[in-house]
Amino acid sequence: MENLVHKYLTDHVEKYGNRTLVTEKENNYTFEELETMSNQMANYLKEWNVKRYDRVCLIMDSTINALVTILGVMKLGAIFVPISVAANPAKVKKICMQTTPRLIVCDEKYVTQEMTDWGYKMIINGSGRYGDGDHVLGNYRSFSGNRINSRVLSKDILYIMFTSGTTGEPKGVMISHESVCTFMDYVVKKFDHNESTCTLAKTPISFDPYLTEIVPSFIGGGRVVLFSSTYSINSFFKIIQKEKISNFGCGPSLLRLMLKNRNFFHKYDVSSLQEIYFGYENCPIWVIRELQELMPGTKFINGYGTTETYASSTFHIVEDLKNKNITDMPIGDPIDGTELLVMKENRRAKAGEVGELVVRGTSLMNGYWKNERDTALVMRNHPEFPLSQEKVYYTGDLVKLGDKGDITFIGRMDEQIKINGYRVELLEIEKLVESFEGVLECAVIFIEDDNINRLICFYSSKHPFAVKDLKDMCSRELEHYKVPNEWVEVEELPHNHNSKLDKRELQRYYIEKIRD
Repeated sequence: MENLVHKYLTDHVEKYGNRTLVTEKENNYTFEELETMSNQMANYLKEWNVKRYDRVCLIMDSTINALVTILGVMKLGAIFVPISVAANPAKVKKICMQTTPRLIVCDEKYVTQEMTDWGYKMIINGSGRYGDGDHVLGNYRSFSGNRINSRVLSKDILYIMFTSGTTGEPKGVMISHESVCTFMDYVVKKFDHNESTCTLAKTPISFDPYLTEIVPSFIGGGRVVLFSSTYSINSFFKIIQKEKISNFGCGPSLLRLMLKNRNFFHKYDVSSLQEIYFGYENCPIWVIRELQELMPGTKFINGYGTTETYASSTFHIVEDLKNKNITDMPIGDPIDGTELLVMKENRRAKAGEVGELVVRGTSLMNGYWKNERDTALVMRNHPEFPLSQEKVYYTGDLVKLGDKGDITFIGRMDEQIKINGYRVELLEIEKLVESFEGVLECAVIFIEDDNINRLICFYSSKHPFAVKDLKDMCSRELEHYKVPNEWVEVEELPHNHNSKLDKRELQRYYIEKIRD
């Protein structure tokens, strides 16, 4: 039997039929309604001649129409290509030129005249038409709700997601149904997603955790509440109370924001929260410790994953950190169907050694779209059994293997720099700075100019403190060449649309505004 993402919904319609599956603002949609709407969408897209393996580019907010469109694309065996609504027209055009979509589906507010000149067929999701020959997405509700008998295999590509490009040119990651289903089956079983589960879905469709917030409820019978990530922190707390949210996923930036607005814990009842999944970037221990005190009934779960390995390859349930002197948080145990290798050069790392994390299993990408060169750099033969010709993923992440087999994240290999011949991991410096009681968040960048190497530490504060004390701590704890040369306090550090720190923006800001 094929493992297909949309089949989770179809297979559970009879069991959960009239139960509410999706809530969007004041509107509720049952399992039966979503199944019918997605079938109507599939039949609608078929009229546009969308077929198996065709690409459909989506420039949409995370709404019920976006979800229905994605499911309709799946049911035809086509491939959806989510594009960030924040992407500039040049990037959108580049992605479209690479993927040559059969169709572009775009929210009306994101359509530009330039896009209509590209020559691609376009469906507009909005209140009216835009230009000659374009159609309104609402038309799909007039089509048949009968299922389409389309041949789709678990090995088929489900979507192509373009990376943010923070480490270079954005690449289109090809993910199959099998990769996603491996993750979904594990999560539902491991964390007991059931009919009482209510998930806050706030991730944009252009970010790989999007499906992780929605699909588990297809299986377990829970409910999903669609929530725009652009809403205020007050609205965030308010909807947790109103909808009795039981879980959500996020990056450290949201956790910090929750602490910064800790007064809302007294204003709103968030006791329904059972689990918070966090990851994407390193999260300081103190952030989780303080949140555990504010939410004693909530389980905090650290995850490690990359876009290339689909969402999360590991999970670590954080213990009670009260009165415990813990400096590093393990990335956790691999999900079913996944194995982690820590490789130092051409051998397995020993306990206490730092090496590159290598992932093998069923959750790996098929490769980068039309990019064999970069695919070959990261998808290589199994290092311990190359004769099998099995491809494993070299993550480019540096990790440390503990005495008991636990793995802690050290940093990116491309953020490992050299200063006067010494190797330096920027994350090591950032972890230490963020352990200082007054620091809320920090980022260390490396500037090389006229053969002068400089480390610049940008930081935001929880409350005023003497920066001399912070510098003194770093001088005591770090080798001299790791101590930042300059310290820049900012009100807030920049993050990209995936909530990750935007170090490129910091480098630009330093060069244009600060450097003499």
